[in-house]
Amino acid sequence: MKHLVVILMFCFPVAVQAQAQAQEERIIDAVPDTISREGLTLYFIDEEKSFSESYKKRFIDMYFLQYPKLLKKYNDSASKKVVFFIDKTYTGVAEAGNSRVRFNPAWFASHPEDVDVVTHELMHIIQNYRNNKIPSWVTEGIADYVRAMEGVNNQNSQWALPDLKPEHHYRSSYRITARFFVWITKKHKSDFVNQLDEAARSNRYSDAVWAAITGKTLEELWEEYKADPAIR
Repeated sequence: MKHLVVILMFCFPVAVQAQAQAQEERIIDAVPDTISREGLTLYFIDEEKSFSESYKKRFIDMYFLQYPKLLKKYNDSASKKVVFFIDKTYTGVAEAGNSRVRFNPAWFASHPEDVDVVTHELMHIIQNYRNNKIPSWVTEGIADYVRAMEGVNNQNSQWALPDLKPEHHYRSSYRITARFFVWITKKHKSDFVNQLDEAARSNRYSDAVWAAITGKTLEELWEEYKADPAIR
């Protein structure tokens, strides 16, 4: 059997780098299931058989359904080979970096319909930002925007973008930021997220990028959003 030696290296948001020492590294020597279709390959590692065969198939199907769409829409130069690692020692939900995604099986045992976590994490691989100056709320906001727009099972998992609340801020990240991004695409620039994502990946992100794309500063956009946050 062919073993796959995987160095699992996951980057943390800038805000927690001091505590997490910027990254966690593990070396896994494993025999993966290797699935290749139409130029894409998925290495699936679940040495402790935490997933049933039927649930494992859902993750594999999500990869081959979602990843080609994201490659085409956002970054067709992203890696065509991805590792899914089911890790019982991991206590988060999922995390991605360097063409590898680590999943916590306990989360999915209690939230079996939350398979669009795969969509979110695949977008992180697509993003492939090399500049650690990109705000984490931008990175996560884009990934949740993509989950909201491209997800296939959000309703069944009871995952949705939240209505704007007084305590929200564009830096709140994840779904809160994602909803703000949806609003921008509807009110100002339909391809805003594509342009923001490309600017981040090509090391062109700065405070000026918001006005360059939309004609308004970030603060101006947020104030306008707060005054009229409807997205339908």
